[in-house]
Amino acid sequence: MSKGSLPVYEAIIMKEYWSCYHLTLDTVLQRSGPRKKARFVREFVTNPAGRARGYTAVDAAINYLHQRRLFKARVINAQLGLDPNPGEGFLHRKRWNPEGLGLTLDLIDPFKFADREKLLAAILDVSVNWRDFYSATDRHGTLFYYPKPEAVGVLEAVGEAADKMPVSYGGAQLALLEAYRNTVSALIEKLQAGTRPSFTPFVY
Repeated sequence: MSKGSLPVYEAIIMKEYWSCYHLTLDTVLQRSGPRKKARFVREFVTNPAGRARGYTAVDAAINYLHQRRLFKARVINAQLGLDPNPGEGFLHRKRWNPEGLGLTLDLIDPFKFADREKLLAAILDVSVNWRDFYSATDRHGTLFYYPKPEAVGVLEAVGEAADKMPVSYGGAQLALLEAYRNTVSALIEKLQAGTRPSFTPFVY
């Protein structure tokens, strides 16, 4: 498989994944938009929680959890000695991510499934819904959302539950956050060995 074909396969797989995710949301009358569009709400919001914006409340919640996961990963990367901006990944290329976070974004992708799974559970048991989000209108007149303080509390609890979720990596059962630490440690070890790395990625 060529490196260039990886984004194509990833896009096909994620299209099916989001179709299933949206079908579950439909059962509780919640909705989420196309993820590519939902990631890029560029309007400025003075509320600190406004950094997690989405064209639906669900997308704003997902964006909050994704940003939280990235922050957690960068802290662990720094602790382990991985460059804060390690450069391009296989799926996240400089063309779309000029900040140099491509490799980190590649590394956290499988871990974000846990965040979204826990969020879906919180939505299904009505721990969080669209009423927990502020709404505003962008420059084109389109409604977008960002979390109220009560939603931030729920989303932090959702993220913490994902952090502690038991998973398997390297033949051991451990918490999700520790699995990320072990994944990065294994990657660094292989890169420092000076040989062609044989690296086992984390699979959710």
